[in-house]
Amino acid sequence: MDLKYILTYFVSDKNWIKKYLIGSLLIVPSVLCSICNPSFNFMKHIIAINKLEYNVALFLMLIFFVVSIFASVIVGGYIAINNNLRIYKKEEGLAEWKDIKSILKVSFKMIAAWLIYMLILTVIYSVIIFLSSIIISFFVKDNLLDILPIAIAVTSLILLVFCCLMFLTVLISFSTDLRFSSFFNFKLMYNVIKNNKKSYLIYVLAATSGYLLLTGFNYFVFSKCVYVSILIPFLTFYISIVVSELLARVPRQES
Repeated sequence: MDLKYILTYFVSDKNWIKKYLIGSLLIVPSVLCSICNPSFNFMKHIIAINKLEYNVALFLMLIFFVVSIFASVIVGGYIAINNNLRIYKKEEGLAEWKDIKSILKVSFKMIAAWLIYMLILTVIYSVIIFLSSIIISFFVKDNLLDILPIAIAVTSLILLVFCCLMFLTVLISFSTDLRFSSFFNFKLMYNVIKNNKKSYLIYVLAATSGYLLLTGFNYFVFSKCVYVSILIPFLTFYISIVVSELLARVPRQES
């Protein structure tokens, strides 16, 4: 595995700085929302402001939140397109930002698929919790209220791990052709993973580790040094494009 190439492949693109800055700047609204929301709630309780000022500020925050969601949707679609480009034309560097219509089309496919998966997983989770409650109540009579929260916590953790693994796996399948049906093409997922288990494992571990470290960094920044948060959009987009190459290596059958 060429680690240096994976971490720096995008610099071969002559327009990589512009593309990198666009992606990073689109993540800025989400970061600002994370910073401003707690500060806004704090201001509501501590600082005496009149109701009109508060409502205006709340309305502006809502608009900003919608903008951040829309920007994040665009970034998600771009990363999926970049995944597809890395699979078939890795020599071209990063994907282009010019065709926003295509990016949004891919984004909406992803949102629709995630909603379907989340609905299915919510039903499964509810059934598991319900059955667990019945089974635990059958065997445990005295300490039911003590054991049930633990069972729910363990079930939730298992489901969270499964969701992360599922998300990373279906993203590979979707990235091969960017078709909505590929989100549910389990045969394709199985064949892609079977042919390159090593790259799949590296991709899953690297993506999970990268985003966990980013989450930890976010928590540290928001709790210790808010000013350093300017780095978060750039780190987030960098991790995303590195993971994009790791994902592409699975269907490309490269170790």
